[in-house]
Amino acid sequence: MKLDITNDEFKNMKTIISTRVKYDRNNKRRRNNRRDEDGKTKRQQDKINKLKKIQQLRNEGKTAVEIAKIIGVSKGLVYKYQKELNKTAP
Repeated sequence: MKLDITNDEFKNMKTIISTRVKYDRNNKRRRNNRRDEDGKTKRQQDKINKLKKIQQLRNEGKTAVEIAKIIGVSKGLVYKYQKELNKTAP
């Protein structure tokens, strides 16, 4: 016997759920677990931290090559982030 249950009804059920709803619930939980309290992923937070460090070192008068060595990234990435900092600066 097949029950005629719509997807909307499946979403509100506690015990019998479709495979699609199960996957959607798990994906939502996983997506939320990947983010910190500010809603940023680890990659986004790492970028923000690098931008702050580059700005700090730039204010100290360091060159892009020196900054790259200190942070441990390529000088191309430092140039890219400096360009991004220049766009957002008032």
